[in-house]
Amino acid sequence: MILKRFLLASAALLSVLGSWAQISGDTTRRPFLITADSLASGNYKDVFTSFFQLAFNDIAGPGKGIAFASNPYAMMSKSNPALLVDTNYVKYRHLRDLNFNIGLSVDSLWHLNGFSAGLKYAIVNKRDVSISHKFIGGNIRNTSQLKNFNRQVAIWLSRNIARDAAFAELLNTKVNLWENNDTFSFSMMPADVRDTVLAIINNPDNGLDTMAKLMKDDPNLIFKKTSDGIYKELEGRWQNKPLWIVAANSSFSAEGSGNLKAISPDNVMVYSEFLAGLNNPKCKIKWDLDVLASYSMVSDSTLTRQNIEVHKFEFRPGFNFVLKSSGTTSSEASKPYLEFKISGSYYHIFSALAPGQKADDNTINGELRLRIYQDIWVPVSITWDPASGKVFGYLSIKANFTALNNAMKKLGLGS
Repeated sequence: MILKRFLLASAALLSVLGSWAQISGDTTRRPFLITADSLASGNYKDVFTSFFQLAFNDIAGPGKGIAFASNPYAMMSKSNPALLVDTNYVKYRHLRDLNFNIGLSVDSLWHLNGFSAGLKYAIVNKRDVSISHKFIGGNIRNTSQLKNFNRQVAIWLSRNIARDAAFAELLNTKVNLWENNDTFSFSMMPADVRDTVLAIINNPDNGLDTMAKLMKDDPNLIFKKTSDGIYKELEGRWQNKPLWIVAANSSFSAEGSGNLKAISPDNVMVYSEFLAGLNNPKCKIKWDLDVLASYSMVSDSTLTRQNIEVHKFEFRPGFNFVLKSSGTTSSEASKPYLEFKISGSYYHIFSALAPGQKADDNTINGELRLRIYQDIWVPVSITWDPASGKVFGYLSIKANFTALNNAMKKLGLGS
């Protein structure tokens, strides 16, 4: 019964947040950030979320709970869909560089016994293509001739439609198909249409020398794949850019199980984390550097009273290996579907030591992430202490999304 109440409360929280934070408006006005966000690894989204994240943490262990993370910009987009326009992504970048998180925790009997809250700020976020002038400028430069081709075709049609309206309509239809269908090649056009298109491309006054070279190299060119490939290649390179965040997080718990009248902190942490890609993003297996340093004040379990008297420093360097699927179409870039992070942690305790306790310790950590459906990930964390030989495991479910109602449907909690 208690478990049922907790699940119903979680569903209610989703429902309230979903109805309040649903992003609406004309989707054609959204910039390519939403596409780029779907290419980010699960590890990246755990470190920093661009929209929303809902997590059910340690669902099989004693420290289970539910947590929600977002940023002020994503919340503001509900009341003002105009903020989704690309110029506002740049204007409000500092709001997007701020993450906040809140969470509720329960004990082994599913009694509510605490909550948590925290803030993150991205000091460096070069991977966010939506706010990078260099990325936007590079994409414009790389696709400028393709856009110019479309303009030159429009000029040709305006000049010749009165002379031969039927052929002008045929040419317009075939060029549109060439530009928007990733299975339609240049050779599939009627001969007279091909001749006219080549005349437009090869006219030196039209400034289409790159297009002319593309056609020379591949007479069966598929325009849609070429244009998508230019964006995908540039976007892929951006996945290696660095992300560096600083953060603070606190958790609070009750003195007794289910007693929320006496709440006190049991963990206060400040930390910094750095991510950067290390190999060619085109590789089937991409790997990133992930380095974390933290200082925390945690509870001393040997004391009967609540406290945060253990002061601990952790340094955790690691590598995250990302396996990517191939896009089903030319417009769909490869997305991560399986990740494995291996890291080592060094700990140093600054406070007084318990009998037999060492000031320095280390562990080996592994984390496996599986994308089970769209943006729903299942991370399994395993920590091994070589000194004691103990192994600890944690199972969670994390949903990353641009609208909370979508997550409810994915989790089977909404209609």
